[in-house]
Amino acid sequence: VLVQGEECSSARRVPGTDSSLSCLLAAPTVGHKNLSITVAGQTGTVSQSDDRAIYSVCAKGYYGQEGEPCLPCPRGAECDGYVNQVHSEPRSIPGWFVLNVSQEECLPQRKLTRTT
Repeated sequence: VLVQGEECSSARRVPGTDSSLSCLLAAPTVGHKNLSITVAGQTGTVSQSDDRAIYSVCAKGYYGQEGEPCLPCPRGAECDGYVNQVHSEPRSIPGWFVLNVSQEECLPQRKLTRTT
């Protein structure tokens, strides 16, 4: 199984379904992905623009928006991941607070995709 040309390891059919696969991506970005599946020498592809395309989201404990990597939740915050079709951002836990910070104070990974 290849997702955006990268191997998706530990691919397996999801028990109880006819057409669902599960696999692990190394460091995906959030959003739609191209998919190629090869079984017994035959390859099928799905374009990222297809309704059946993979849509990668962040798990609980991580955050990221469309086109960004999923980053671990920062210390002092909770991250719900992708809930109710919304990519949640970190939120402060009791005893912590957020100050408006400048671009210079952003995590380097966020500077790649966020603008001031």
